[in-house]
Amino acid sequence: MQSNATKIVIAEDDSSSRELLTELLQSWGYDVIEARNGADALQKIIASPPDLVVCDIKMPLLDGVGLVQALRRDKNLASIPVIALTGFDPQDHEAIASAGCSTYQSKPVSTALLKRNVERLLQKGTKDRTQG
Repeated sequence: MQSNATKIVIAEDDSSSRELLTELLQSWGYDVIEARNGADALQKIIASPPDLVVCDIKMPLLDGVGLVQALRRDKNLASIPVIALTGFDPQDHEAIASAGCSTYQSKPVSTALLKRNVERLLQKGTKDRTQG
């Protein structure tokens, strides 16, 4: 994969879901960095900020809401778009919105919707970076 490829961090504690998301995003041409939980993701994001983060909400050590809150507090990471993956718990949706996630998707993940969200957020992020 080219070093200038668009980089996406996937934070998912379920290994089979993480591998499936990784294969999917790589098949669309993205460079993927896998993280086992929110704390692992935060370390990787700080070390090498990605263009987009896809994260599960329910994870050990640091959940998805905590991860997004940490990103939004850091001026160097605050503009990274985040897609949150969640079950149907209405409390999750409120927490996701208040944390500052760009969007969310319910599990099981719709491949077509994920692709649209990824493309939309990356296009918006590119515009934001070139205009700002």
